[in-house]
Amino acid sequence: MISCNAVAYLDYRFKGCARGCMKPLIRPFTPDDYPAFAAVASAAYSDTQGQPLIPILEEEIRAEDAERDPTLRFGRWVAEVAGQVVGGAEHNQNAGRYHPHKFLADVFVQPRYQGQGIGTALHQHIMEALRPYDPLSAQGATREDLVSAVAFLERRGWQEALRMWESFLDVTTWDPTPFNGVEEAVRAQGMPSRRCRSWRTIRAEITSSTTWSGRSGRIFRALMRQPGKASRNLLSSGLTTSS
Repeated sequence: MISCNAVAYLDYRFKGCARGCMKPLIRPFTPDDYPAFAAVASAAYSDTQGQPLIPILEEEIRAEDAERDPTLRFGRWVAEVAGQVVGGAEHNQNAGRYHPHKFLADVFVQPRYQGQGIGTALHQHIMEALRPYDPLSAQGATREDLVSAVAFLERRGWQEALRMWESFLDVTTWDPTPFNGVEEAVRAQGMPSRRCRSWRTIRAEITSSTTWSGRSGRIFRALMRQPGKASRNLLSSGLTTSS
């Protein structure tokens, strides 16, 4: 079964921010937060059954942090309730299409803590953190079926900029038989072998409960950093949260 959904990319113009938000404990991210940050981000961007649409892996976050251009203006925070990390926020810049006053912004909240003002507080915090840089805009993305996330963004002045369609393949039910020989045909056309991975190899690496996205997490996140796209977690300020 292949399912499709639209991803909407939204711009935030700095004409004002939400007021009167609740204030959970919001503090700077530390290296000890990597596991919780990744787990909460994955949970925040999940389907109705609680399965992560795009798993956010701790090792990938660490790798991206290590590779980040230090000249880019980057900041990351976590929100705590009773000492537990329940949300996060970060801002970044597009290294491939750099503009000193344009940013990418992410916000996410653990689903069971959504609707309690935590997303609102994180949104306010990250927007205030960006103001000293005299920002022109921030950009991020969300799925159209995350209705509360779309409403959260729209209430705070975000405007839709474009849409991109994505497809997902359930490899537990997919029959690869019609595609037998395709890999060999592609190789025969000169495609370097290092770019080809057989279905048998892929299936050997995944579990029976895995849904394989048309993009791997790293490829998806790389695409999200391209011009007109959003940042790693698919979170534009409030992207996967509701106030």
